[in-house]
Amino acid sequence: MGHRRLALLRLLAAVRVRALVPASDWAYCGEVASQAADEALRGLFAEAEQAVGLGHGSARGADAAPARPA
Repeated sequence: MGHRRLALLRLLAAVRVRALVPASDWAYCGEVASQAADEALRGLFAEAEQAVGLGHGSARGADAAPARPA
């Protein structure tokens, strides 16, 4: 689960600095989170979604830009 965990950590880091995350990265991380038995890993994805102002399951594309002004 090391690479998958790293992917979720990098997603969260990217949205924290307001980087535009490609749809393929959101999709991969969403899949990883949905399959994770570890609640902490699922929490990383949920935190990334919240960081861009979206709820569970809704941040799925490059158009998921931050809802707050830059």
